[in-house]
Amino acid sequence: MVERRITKKYILVYSAFFIGLSILVFFPFLKSGKSMIGNGDGQSQYILQLEYMGRYLRNWVSGCFHGNFMPERYDFLIGMGDDIHTIVRFHPLDFLSVFVPSAGTEILYHVLIFLRLYLAGLAFSIYAFSWKNEFGKNYAARRYTGWNVLLGSIVYLFCGYTFCLGIVHPTYLSPLISLPLLFLGAERMIQEPQKHCFCLFTVVTALSFFSNYYFMFISSIALLFYVLFRFFQLQTGRKETVKAFFSLFIRMSSAYLVGVMIAAVTLYPTLKRYASSYRSARITELNNLLIYEDKRRYIAWLINLISPLRASGNGTHLNYAVIVLPALVYLFLIHKREDESDERRLERSFLRFCAVSLLLCLLVPACGYILAVLNNENNRWVFLIALFLGGTVSFALEDFIVGNKRAIRGLWLITLLYDLLVLTECLIAKVDLYNILAAVELTIFTILLGVLIGKKTAYIHIFFVFAVVVSTLLNGWMTFGEPFGNLTKYYMDRGTSLSTYSKSCYADYCQIREDEWYRVDGMFARNNEDNAALYLRYPGVQMYNSVLNPYEIDALMKTGNVGLTTMLHVHNLDGRTVTSALAGVRYFMADWKNRGSVPYGYKKEPVFLNGKRAIYENRCHIGLSFGLARVMRLSEYLLLNPVEREYVMMEAAIVEDSCFEEYMPEITAEEFRKNSLITSEQLSFPEQTAGIRRMETGYQIIDTKDSLILSVHRKKGTECFLWFAGLKTEKSGKIRIVSDGIRKNVTILDDSSTYTLGRSDYVVRLGYDSEDTIEDVSLSFPEKGIIGLSGLYIVYVPVENYEEQIRLLNDTPLENMSIRHDSVTGEIVRDKPGMQVFSIPYSDGWKIEIDGDRRELLLTDLCYMGVFLEEGRHQITLSYQSPGLATGFAMTIVGLLIMIAALVFRRRK
Repeated sequence: MVERRITKKYILVYSAFFIGLSILVFFPFLKSGKSMIGNGDGQSQYILQLEYMGRYLRNWVSGCFHGNFMPERYDFLIGMGDDIHTIVRFHPLDFLSVFVPSAGTEILYHVLIFLRLYLAGLAFSIYAFSWKNEFGKNYAARRYTGWNVLLGSIVYLFCGYTFCLGIVHPTYLSPLISLPLLFLGAERMIQEPQKHCFCLFTVVTALSFFSNYYFMFISSIALLFYVLFRFFQLQTGRKETVKAFFSLFIRMSSAYLVGVMIAAVTLYPTLKRYASSYRSARITELNNLLIYEDKRRYIAWLINLISPLRASGNGTHLNYAVIVLPALVYLFLIHKREDESDERRLERSFLRFCAVSLLLCLLVPACGYILAVLNNENNRWVFLIALFLGGTVSFALEDFIVGNKRAIRGLWLITLLYDLLVLTECLIAKVDLYNILAAVELTIFTILLGVLIGKKTAYIHIFFVFAVVVSTLLNGWMTFGEPFGNLTKYYMDRGTSLSTYSKSCYADYCQIREDEWYRVDGMFARNNEDNAALYLRYPGVQMYNSVLNPYEIDALMKTGNVGLTTMLHVHNLDGRTVTSALAGVRYFMADWKNRGSVPYGYKKEPVFLNGKRAIYENRCHIGLSFGLARVMRLSEYLLLNPVEREYVMMEAAIVEDSCFEEYMPEITAEEFRKNSLITSEQLSFPEQTAGIRRMETGYQIIDTKDSLILSVHRKKGTECFLWFAGLKTEKSGKIRIVSDGIRKNVTILDDSSTYTLGRSDYVVRLGYDSEDTIEDVSLSFPEKGIIGLSGLYIVYVPVENYEEQIRLLNDTPLENMSIRHDSVTGEIVRDKPGMQVFSIPYSDGWKIEIDGDRRELLLTDLCYMGVFLEEGRHQITLSYQSPGLATGFAMTIVGLLIMIAALVFRRRK
């Protein structure tokens, strides 16, 4: 029996191939002067989070040298304030950022991409070498096992998943490292029960959860099927199978749970936050989970398996080297050989099981839905296919040499079928250069393989190496090269990822120098998805992250605020006067096209001017805390329309019915509506145009260059709002709204969109009017399709009493305030009992002490924190502890102790 293990020589050869292929495959980035930082998530999330983490870790280390060993847990500059854990994700390799200054973050970003890929290839190689193979005496190919594994690792790394997902989202590369090691640990526990391998499996499990809990969820499901199949495969014909199974189950589940416990210090707080977020709720409308509506997907996976660039729907990026399709043919058409060992036959059986299982997952939408945590149908799990195909190539290369006639005929048949499918596509649909290239590659490969059968084994292996390398290079060039897929255009210019922010309009906020607490907001003609405050360190309201505070989303949805675009992104507060004031926004920036977006109550003269952009100061500024004399039950609040819901917060604190106490003075919806003088009028739908057809329940957009014109009466002394009721679309897009001094994009998501909120009410602030006017508002739609609309309203809000209301709110400020990352202290003096509201996004991580006594913080105004205060002077202390952190830390300590005990026990035994 021969057991091949990874050697220093193999590592050197692998390293040389990896470096050479990486340079050649990604050469289009070098040629075009592009970085690997995508213009979307790469720029607005990943590079900023990496820079933030490095700075955060360096500050922590510096604090430790000064005796402060407790890391910061809250940052008021993350959106409107949030847990640092939402930004610092603690991927193990990202800890290298502690050694790299901010200026070197872009270099580190690229180093981490290639380091992850390199380690993924090593992890695959270690796993592939761990399989035991025995060959017959005359089986000359045994000495080429290392080359087989090398080619398998190339197939594993350089594929569509890496090119189209892993580079765009570097965290997607993490499972490529952890998955082979998980299977390796499982294999050891199955085959070597006397050694247990408890600690190996535990450590890999913990590191996998540290890297990314979502991909570990997918890997865990794959691991379950892996263990079940392999166990019963190896136990066939053996006695005491039931006893052995329960023994394995106890050992593996114990090791897995200990690994989960070790990772709990970050995993538990993350899952706790996810469970309360909008992402955990299935809002997306599901399609059929048994059959794809797009029937082309049943054929596309086969064509796209070896063609560059092309995707097969919902994140199904395959695009492997040409050798994988012949390897699959040989896997199924070669039967048992006399010179094969039992272990090799078992491996063939296992790979066939994997092929059938993964094909089933590709063809049944429900599988993608389950592997997407029952949220939506998505195929981010295709990294499992990458591991399987890499293993299949490593395995099947030995079969190619044998020259089985049945397999050769089968390969010719599959090649002919593939060529016919591509030809049919070209005749019926359109000529596809990428699929034609794949057909040519496959045909040439099949011809040359037939010629080389029976030749020297060395020649055949040289051919395999040449075929895999050339196919991989073509795949990369066709994906990234400028004449072809040109995906490099999606990425940022090299060296601009951080300087973009320092040169952007957001840098103007840094010109504000204010000792008091405040926030800033703005409205620009271009709707960006930025987290600029993470880098520039100004107190904004904008936030773009995978998991947002659900209370902020809820508050913006209930008031119809269009500054909320998706469940991942708060772009601004739409210049809403009351929303901005209660959020503590003191400075507002607008370009000249959005001068009408400046909220009411701001000074006319800007405090800072930069070309066509200006920053205005709010003369009716509210501090971090304000007081209200009355409250409104949430059930009453929901009886109001979206605009009334915003303005009632000036008069009453909104509290949940379960938190209402009889001693709190109450205001009802009817009472507020009677006294507010807010009026609304239903508008007639605009007349149809040549490119926009009027329908019974909305419009059909035929020509996106056309627009609807809405004539709006603007009343003197009021704020004007345009309310779209029951607004739905069959295709996600943005409605462009243009009027005098207003340029706004309103994001509308269809119900099947991944990040939809299921909303249908959108309220757009059109600004304040000092005179009666008639104004045209232009509505344009960038996407063709049906726009549903049940009602269109104009809402007028008199603002004559606004400044007096602000003065009343400011009567009970937080005096002598001190703000640190994890605490807020100060004094509040009330001349009568009432609700005190803190404009800090609600989280159960915040605790409050009043005069040294612990009180309960209430969810107030949908997203803030409030507490009932009696008359008199009160000492206030707010302190923050990441929800679940203490529990997670305790679980981690227990898990480490269990693993250490297991290690000591094994050594003594």
